[in-house]
Amino acid sequence: MDLVSATFTKVWEYLVKGGEIQNMKAFLYKTASNLVIDEYRKKGAQSLDALIEEGYEPRAGSGHEAGILAEVGELKRGLARLPEQFREVVALRYVDEFSPQEIAELKGESPNTISVRINRGVAMLRKEMHI
Repeated sequence: MDLVSATFTKVWEYLVKGGEIQNMKAFLYKTASNLVIDEYRKKGAQSLDALIEEGYEPRAGSGHEAGILAEVGELKRGLARLPEQFREVVALRYVDEFSPQEIAELKGESPNTISVRINRGVAMLRKEMHI
């Protein structure tokens, strides 16, 4: 079963059992996130050699693509160096495009706390990346 169908199946089962959902988008995200974590824990990490043996072929892109990929890689590394509480809200805001209100509902915190954490996380990321 793929991640999307597993997510909707879990949510459907929750609703059938009488569960209530205040914010469907946040609930779906959290369910999918938990399923990804479960799957990752089951499989564990794979080496690049094992992936290549299974048919994965890393490729070098054009100059422009390579530049963009380098920037994205730098951004990912910078984001990975942030403390978890900042990394998560910055990723939810700018990668997953959640609003501060939706993130607050997902995390069970106030929107103001989330907004402050997003701003501080972005400031840390800028400092980390020397921007």
